[in-house]
Order: sequence, then structure tokens, then C-alpha cells
Amino acid sequence: MKADVLLLWLFFWFHDVMAQKGLQCFVPGECLDSQILGATPTNSSRECWRHCQSVTGCTWFTFYKDSQVCTPLSGCLRLSNEKCQENCISGEEECPEVQCGVHGRCYGALEGIRKVANAKECASMCGQRDECFWNTYDPEHESCLMTNDCPLLDRTCSNCSSSERDCTAEMDANINTSIEDDPKGTSGLLMGTCLSLKQHYFNLDSNTTGKCKLPTFAVNTIVQHTMVDNVLHGCGHIPSDGVVCFKYNADKMYWIRTDLLKIMGGSLLYLLPIPNRGILILIKSNILYLYNGKKIEQVSKGFPFSTPWFQTPFCRTVISSDEILVGFSHQYINRTIKAYPQLRSINIKTGVFNNIKLPNLVLMDSVCGAFGPKGNRKVAIFGGRFVKNGKPERDFDRTLILDWNSKTFVAHGSSVKTSTSDIWEQTVAHRDTFLFYESDYTGTRIYKFDINGTETPISYLGVMPATCFNLANIPEEVAGCK
Repeated sequence: MKADVLLLWLFFWFHDVMAQKGLQCFVPGECLDSQILGATPTNSSRECWRHCQSVTGCTWFTFYKDSQVCTPLSGCLRLSNEKCQENCISGEEECPEVQCGVHGRCYGALEGIRKVANAKECASMCGQRDECFWNTYDPEHESCLMTNDCPLLDRTCSNCSSSERDCTAEMDANINTSIEDDPKGTSGLLMGTCLSLKQHYFNLDSNTTGKCKLPTFAVNTIVQHTMVDNVLHGCGHIPSDGVVCFKYNADKMYWIRTDLLKIMGGSLLYLLPIPNRGILILIKSNILYLYNGKKIEQVSKGFPFSTPWFQTPFCRTVISSDEILVGFSHQYINRTIKAYPQLRSINIKTGVFNNIKLPNLVLMDSVCGAFGPKGNRKVAIFGGRFVKNGKPERDFDRTLILDWNSKTFVAHGSSVKTSTSDIWEQTVAHRDTFLFYESDYTGTRIYKFDINGTETPISYLGVMPATCFNLANIPEEVAGCK
């Protein structure tokens, strides 16, 4: 009874809170001061959304429940629920038909609250109730909130994830979804942008190197590339402007600027490529941004590291198209290094995170890389430093393997230490190996580590005659490299 009263109080308290900026899907309110592209009778907000998709120039819609009228709009200059309140539903044309894993807590007609272990259990419990159509999982309190509808989405619950009941089947299909770390069609080519802003390559099949035919990428050396829908894309950092992203026109051989994210000069942490989806932009904020090949969009406001804790090197890798692993970092405080050894898996759509602990071992400055097929995903953790009492104690030059299903660790036994380095900036997965690289004014040296071996040491492959700080797997025929 107390829980019901609390929820009702929270519902009315949050009723006038507008949703955070970002993709707005089926939210209460009507679009005002906007160009209407027509008025059509529809039976539901989803039917109105489908109608908007069929209307040229429609980017927003408003559905009026009482009159069953749908108005497609060219934009939404002002979203308001002052007059129509719960009678109006609006949303963007880009919204998915079924909302799964939306960041925030639903407040609607309450159907029940239960203690659960994870989001899948919450979704399953909702699916067993005839009147439950939305569920919210709160990992901090291990609670499942089940409602009949979702007229209000409270975005202030940074770890909450809400879904419609139709998401249950999709959730089952997407658990442990793998990505291709080395997309099909690549010839084993690494490409990076050097200090001269030219793209250089290293062919892993022939161990040859040279310049690519790509035109100059007009940003500084913090550059990353990936493939989206068989098109080459890249993002880079301009200190005076922010993060700018481009797509490559292979026929005319030039870069087309697609979008810009305005940030402070020293705010960029890292650009993390997600094959076939885009480039994740990590900045010194709790907001995650994703360049999806068309535009830069906010995907989560629940990134749990909103302070300057991240100093390279640190662990960052892609587990699936919606999940990353981040941690093993440090911060300089009064010229003293302070460890931040937490390792967390983060859902980039919802911001929901889980802590992962090493047994009797605390590390910092370790790099990592995910590998393996769907259902058998693993993460290799390389090198770093032992931490004692919050400070680095001595080097850790070995390798650990994290089984993603069981969250258990196994010592691999092989060393990643070379004559010139034992701390690496990053690693790139390629087939059955991991590639390490280090850069200075003489060039970029590349090493190979066979993850399937047991005591095979790291081996030297060659050097790119340019200083490149970020490397990525790129198809040879797309990049114009040989």
C-alpha cells in the first residue's frame, strides 16, 4: 500500500517534467508553432507514426486521442502538454515502433512491483500479466515496476531501463549478440590518420605499408574510422570546434561532412568504433553520443564516469552493438596517480551498468578487447599495473581472459611485454589475434598476439612510417589502399 501511494505521488510530481533532449518517442503533449503537413484519421498513435513515415518531409507527429486525428509535422518547435495533457501523443519519425530498453522509469497505471535479478526476469514477469504492457527495471534497487501504460517517462532515474511487453522476444534474441570485430571482406588492413593528416595503412597479409589514396581528413590526430552499411565513415576532433564526422564518397573520392558535436577543447576522451553501427563518442560527461552514419545523437545519459578519471591507457571495448566494457583507469590528483580500477559493462542505450570484479586482483592502465562468436563471447585483458591502497605498485605484464557468460576470469599465461613497451594504449581484434601498436616520432610499430596460444609471446610485425594514434580494420577496396 505504501509503495502504491509513493508511486502515485511520484507520478504527479513528475507529470510536468519534460523529457530530456534526444529521441522523443510516443511522449505526452502536442507540437505547437510547427508546420502541419495534413490531418488524417487514425486509430492509434502507432498508426499515426506509420502515417508520418509515408508523408514526405514529416519528422514529427501528434496524435489526438479524443478525435482520432493524426497530424504529420515538418518539425516540433515546441512540445507542450498544457492544454491537451494525456489526450495528445507526439513523437519523432525516427522512433522505433516498439520501444525496448528506453532510458528512464515509467509512471502509469500500476500493475505491480516485484524484486527481480535482471531486466530479462522483469520483462518475463510483465509478459505473464494480462494488464501489464510496460515494465521498468531498476538495477540499483533490483526492482521491477509493471504498468498498464507509460504516459510519463522519468529520465532522472539514470540506471532505469523501460520496455514494452513486445520486447520480450527481441530481448531473448539480442542477449549476447556479437559483432564482427573484423568485418567480412577485409583483407587484413589497418588504417590510421597520422600527424600529417594523411591516411596510412599496414597490410596484415603481406606486412606492407604505405599511404592510402584517401584525401586529407581535415582534423587533428584524434581520428577513428568504421564501416556502416558498406560505407566508410570517420570522426575526428577539432580542439576549437568539437567532434566532426564525415562519410566517404568512393566514386568522387572526397569526404562529405555529416555532423558536428560541440564540446569543450579538452572534453574528448575517446572515439570507439562499433562495426556496422557507427562511432561512439566518449567525453568527460555522463552523456554518451553515437555517430550512426547520418548524424550524432545522444544515446544515453547514464554513463557512470562523468569526471576526468579516464587517462589513457584504459580498458574500452565493444561487447555487442548495444554494450561496451570500460574501466581500469586512473586520475592525476596533485601530481599523484590515483587508481580507478572499477570495470563496468554499460548498455549504451539505457546507461544501465554492472560492476565486474577481479578475484583478489586490482588493476589499472590495462587495455582489453572482446572476441568470440554469439553465445560464447570473451574479453582479453592485457597488461597494466597492480594497484595497492589506491596507488600503482608494479607492472602487470600478463593476460587474463574474462568469460562473458559466467563473468569468471582465467589466467592466459602469456606476456604482452616487449623490449620497448609493457603498457599499451589500445588493442585491435583481428581474426584469431590481437594487434598492439605504439607510436612516436619515428613511426607506428605493430605487434601481434595469438589469443589461442598458451605461452606464445607477443611478436613484432612491422612499422608504419607515420605517427598514428588510432588504428582500425578497413576493407582494402574501400579505403583505396594496397
